[in-house]
Amino acid sequence: MADKSIEGRVVYTGTERGIDTLNIVAVDLDPFFLEDALGSSPTDGDGNFKIKYSQSRYNDWLPGRNPDIVVRVYAAGGRLLHETSEQSNVAVAVLKIATIEIHPANVEGWLVTNATLEPTHPKVDAAGVPITWTQGNSIEILKDGETVFPKLTDAISQASRSVHFMNMNLWLGAGLITKFPAKNDPVHPFDPQNPKIGEPVAGERFHEILRTRAGGLSAANVLVQDIPFVDQIPVISTTLRWLFGVNPDTADEVKEFFRGTRVAVRLSSILSLSNFPTFMHAKAVVIDGTKAFVLGSTFSRSYFGGEDHLINDARHGGALIHDVSLKVEGPAVEHVDRAFTTVWNAADSSGSALSPSTGQPAVAQPGVGIQVVRTLPGGTFAASHTGGNAIPHGETGALEAYQRAIAHAKKFIYLEDQYFTAPEIFQAMLQRMTQAPDLEIIIVMNSKPDVSGYPEKQIQLLKQFQSELVEEFQKKLALTKEQAQAQVAKRVGIFTLWSCNEKTPKYEIMPIYVHSKSAIVDDVWATIGSANLDGASLNQIELDTIVQGTLASLVETKKLFLRILFGVLMFLTTPLILLTVFATKIGLSRPTQHANPGQSRQPTRSTELNVVICEKNPDPAVANPAVVDFRGQLWREHLGLASLPSPAKGWVEIWNGRAADKLSNLQQEPKKPAAARQKHPAKILKWAPKVESEDYLRALGVATGDLNVRTKADKFNVETGQWEKE
Repeated sequence: MADKSIEGRVVYTGTERGIDTLNIVAVDLDPFFLEDALGSSPTDGDGNFKIKYSQSRYNDWLPGRNPDIVVRVYAAGGRLLHETSEQSNVAVAVLKIATIEIHPANVEGWLVTNATLEPTHPKVDAAGVPITWTQGNSIEILKDGETVFPKLTDAISQASRSVHFMNMNLWLGAGLITKFPAKNDPVHPFDPQNPKIGEPVAGERFHEILRTRAGGLSAANVLVQDIPFVDQIPVISTTLRWLFGVNPDTADEVKEFFRGTRVAVRLSSILSLSNFPTFMHAKAVVIDGTKAFVLGSTFSRSYFGGEDHLINDARHGGALIHDVSLKVEGPAVEHVDRAFTTVWNAADSSGSALSPSTGQPAVAQPGVGIQVVRTLPGGTFAASHTGGNAIPHGETGALEAYQRAIAHAKKFIYLEDQYFTAPEIFQAMLQRMTQAPDLEIIIVMNSKPDVSGYPEKQIQLLKQFQSELVEEFQKKLALTKEQAQAQVAKRVGIFTLWSCNEKTPKYEIMPIYVHSKSAIVDDVWATIGSANLDGASLNQIELDTIVQGTLASLVETKKLFLRILFGVLMFLTTPLILLTVFATKIGLSRPTQHANPGQSRQPTRSTELNVVICEKNPDPAVANPAVVDFRGQLWREHLGLASLPSPAKGWVEIWNGRAADKLSNLQQEPKKPAAARQKHPAKILKWAPKVESEDYLRALGVATGDLNVRTKADKFNVETGQWEKE
């Protein structure tokens, strides 16, 4: 049978000007909720495309069936711009697609427009600038818990009108101190490396301050995530604690703590007929409507880490966690507060709705350009929640921000994230690396992220990325395999973070857990916030990865009891699991890269909030001072340098050199007596495709027998003033 074809044209909205070099992909949506790629074609100089396909591409499983076709339009980096309506039972030899119109702002530029939601009329001003971008802002980078927790405590202490608090969890209790006394405090001095034994720590706790001061404020609102029944049914809390490492719910504790006070508490439930499970992962605090904290951290003592991430720090509660947050003042605060009020209103539609603070004046000239971007689930936010238009399909602004920045990168892409399981990010980087000959990539990650299935998936994606990059370099740059591999080694650096204690009798080493969700591109663009580089944060939760990883880990570790327990739970909850899979992955919500108006139901995704630091039309040759300062703070910490050198041969070479020096130090110093050891100041080691710390270090050539490889640090009990050994 002769091939069939699909023809059409893509133009800029309201014009006859065609858009070239877009990638057009046609797929067949089959009745089993899968899809088959029929073919693809770039648009030519006039925006035209033609895709040929054969019958074998769509009816292998059911002879004689005609395809149900949708056409997708992709911009640079594989970013979805538009999906056409489904054409059912297509029997014609040539399917003519009506002219597709797309607004220039959706195709071009660095700033997010939520392109798939408004293909022809995105929310931009007359100059094409998104309305969520503002200038005249000031920012302060808050790196690690020792910086953000005290700053936030002081801000709540000084609040005069209102406090809006939004976080996944708020771990209350005497152990959560958000501002420790200084070493030279005249009444209660506190030295994190040498605390007074037997003496309770007299620190400040922001939640106690808020509870006390709420009566003098016009509004004090606290929003946290709720997993219904988690505290009422022990087997649920036990299972979730096992899967995620902690009990991921503080709703009941927060309600009880603020009961009878002027603090209003609302709970964002993960149970929803439209989305299950949907996590409220956004983290922000807005003070008086004039200053906003966009956070990476949840509120737990575990996140109170210092820049040095010392194993023997009495503040951190046994965990070494690196994180990044941001304080913002200026017009951008409106958009952070709007994110809070939208989620707050949706958490209780029967309650009175809040409106965001608006009209914040510029606090600097010209100040910092900022865009606030979000990930939102579909089917959740009505007009009554937003104070304006409903958001029926949700938003995927965080993913779009990353894709746009990567597609423009020319010098370097720096990614520092808790998770690396989003194939869209690797696809964007793969394409851009073959287009920009001087582009480098630096990744800082965890070898063992805390979600089942994620460690294995990110190893798979990283290996695949490196392998495909070698193949692309061979093909497009006409290199041999050895030359291509050398190029990848020169231009891609992947690292993990480690803390060492050389003073103990046996040299100690412990991984520093990367919890930050930050990225920098070419010193003109950066992002900080709550959105990880995984499906839950960007577009669709990876339930299959989590379940498969959980089962695999039980088999590999031979935990018979847990396998039996998990099997019983799976049997008892099979109807719910089947319903969840049907609702979130198969039946009512087809996978889609971005929020898709063509689908009445969207894949399940979390609620996220990120700030993008970028001017509206950045000049790649002119560095953004705010971004340069941010990069300097991060890299000096990781590389252990007082100042950064000039990258004469590229940044990856500098990172590789520091990692090699750190490794050499690890191979030599532990053999010496404790008093003679010298610790290398860098915290980075090159990535190895291993999950467990000892396996990782051995893969790098470190003799782990000389080391005390720790998974947890000793915890200082701030109530009793005693160390609790791990």
